[in-house]
Amino acid sequence: MFLMAKTKNIATTLVIYYVVLFTVWLCVEWVFHLKFISTSDPENYWLIQSGIKEGVLKIVIWLIPAILLIRAYKSRLYLSLEEMFRNRVNWLKLLPVLLLFTIYLVLGVYDIFDGTISIVPGFVWSQLLWVLFVGITEEMVFRGWLLNATIKDASKRKQWAMVAINSLLFLGIHVPIWIFTNQLDIVFSSFSFLSVIALSFIFSWTFIKTKSIVPAIILHMYWDLLMVLFYGA
Repeated sequence: MFLMAKTKNIATTLVIYYVVLFTVWLCVEWVFHLKFISTSDPENYWLIQSGIKEGVLKIVIWLIPAILLIRAYKSRLYLSLEEMFRNRVNWLKLLPVLLLFTIYLVLGVYDIFDGTISIVPGFVWSQLLWVLFVGITEEMVFRGWLLNATIKDASKRKQWAMVAINSLLFLGIHVPIWIFTNQLDIVFSSFSFLSVIALSFIFSWTFIKTKSIVPAIILHMYWDLLMVLFYGA
């Protein structure tokens, strides 16, 4: 009975956490894109986007609450906060994934830009802050907390069910920025939203298999780095 109560308690916490996170982040995206970022030049756009929104606010709104919840529910998690960062990782096993990301995105650039591969002219240094902050904050929330809290002692089948749900939640948190940058219709009509789901599966699988959050963060950062270098976003 006590175990069932604890399970119900953490499930309720997860639902409330995601609803609050989504609502607050929707408001943040609205304020920044309609009140600040929309009136900025490209360099200021990325400085505000990377340093303030994805940096300061994401640390306060995403990262700190996630870490506090990870510590509060550590006995109910697949991995503790310490284990997520201390477990040894065989980095060679990640090379195929890094290679897959590279081939997929570089070939995409070659096709889109008529056979040329080069860094986009609009690239600015502050985009590297975006790569850093997004990788850390999103992985700590979606893999380090939300997925971590649902797969302890779970069967393989249940683990993959939780990964699927986690991927839909990961997709959902991207909807606010697509709305306020007028990309929502394009993202869904072109089926490019599927790449977000696929990436979430890869990051989740990596987290489960390596028993570490670090590889998922590195993979996330690498994907985003290629995106800002070759696609500009």
